[in-house]
Order: sequence, then C-alpha cells, then structure tokens
Amino acid sequence: MYEIRLDIEGVAGSASQIVRLDNTSPTADIQITSGSGSCGMFSPGDMMSGTFVARDLYFGRYALVVKGHPSANTPSPASGIVQTPITGSNWTLDTTGMAVCGYIIEVHAYDRAIVNSQSSVHHTPASVGFCLRNK
Repeated sequence: MYEIRLDIEGVAGSASQIVRLDNTSPTADIQITSGSGSCGMFSPGDMMSGTFVARDLYFGRYALVVKGHPSANTPSPASGIVQTPITGSNWTLDTTGMAVCGYIIEVHAYDRAIVNSQSSVHHTPASVGFCLRNK
C-alpha cells in the first residue's frame, strides 16, 4: 500500500489517498463434467453441465459465453459479480435448438484494476471445447 499526498503551491494543507498496487491477473478455469466430458461429443437437446472458477483478491465480475455458431444458447449462469469458491461453481447449458457444430464454452474473469486512471481491469479467459452431432 502506498500513500500519495498532493501539495498545491499557495494552497494551505494537502490531500492524500492510500492506494494498493496489484498487477496480478484473475484465475479462470472451466470444465465439462457431464456426458463425455471436456472436449466430448454431445447431441442437440442434451443438457450439459460442468464447473468453472473465476477468482481474484480484488474480484470484479465473470461472464460465461458459448461460441462456434449463431445458434449457440446462453449458459446458466451467464455472469456474476461474486467470485466462485476455490473448488468452483456449477454451470449448465441446454443444447436444444443448437446446430450440429463444434463449440467452445468460455469463462472470463475480471478484477477491479484501475490502469492510467481508467477502469481497464485485468482479464483472464479459459475455455473448453465440445461438439454437437446427430445421434
């Protein structure tokens, strides 16, 4: 922790602020635990599930997203502002209506860093792939 003090010439007194430097990035991880697991094969209509980790000493938020085809559904939860336990939290994805294709599910973890007076945050992504194919 650092104390920064501002003295202005010709003005009585000073202003100070205590700041903490943190140049570490958040921790992120994601796994598929249902069916054939991470990097596995699933069929449209399957309910997928898994665990994810999004943590930081100065945690800001997390987001989960599925990429690969415009028909991708949104996982649950899709986002949050409370970090996960060290062991992770659960997510689910209903693949009903999703196209036969290769996909990835990503978790993005963000902290509350301020860089150059801007809230630019540190960001860590993690992803795992899966495929949807017809039975």
